[in-house]
Amino acid sequence: MIPGPRRAALTADVLGAALTLTACGNLVTAEVRGESALSLNEAGEVLLHVDTCDYRLNGVGVYEGREKLPGGEENVLMGELAADRSQNGRVTVNLQSPEPPWEATDPVAMRESDDLIYIVIPTPDRTVAGRDEAIPQVAATMTQLRALKPGEVLINEYSHERATELNNSDIIDEIGIPAEDFRAECPPG
Repeated sequence: MIPGPRRAALTADVLGAALTLTACGNLVTAEVRGESALSLNEAGEVLLHVDTCDYRLNGVGVYEGREKLPGGEENVLMGELAADRSQNGRVTVNLQSPEPPWEATDPVAMRESDDLIYIVIPTPDRTVAGRDEAIPQVAATMTQLRALKPGEVLINEYSHERATELNNSDIIDEIGIPAEDFRAECPPG
């Protein structure tokens, strides 16, 4: 699993392309750039918003959260989407009813409860950095997405204050922000 957007950006800023550990303890050697967010359209379908920086997005994986998984089991794949040509810049992908250039290679299944987590992982085509590339994942429940105000998107943000308070290094907050404020802090390129 790839670290949350803000933590990944901080890790990328501080360590550059150095080795990092994810919340699951998996070693990640990718250069992380960009930002991801989720929202709902008027029909109640989940939209992924990605600011790719200079990366090129060509796939999306949607996974179940870990609420029902024992110990070391991998997150369950709920569906995958692929683009017939890589996308860059600001990209929006409808996860349930994709439109060209996107198609569901494995249609996204909805969870049985609105309070269970979806983890959405954008996949760059790995043609820019010359090594592993990653765009931060984003996670939310349908309940959180339905609570967004019109015009908002949900981002994940590392909460140092809560992590310190709870003595837990993996505290990620889900925050609604105006869609026009959603953007990545891209490295100079």
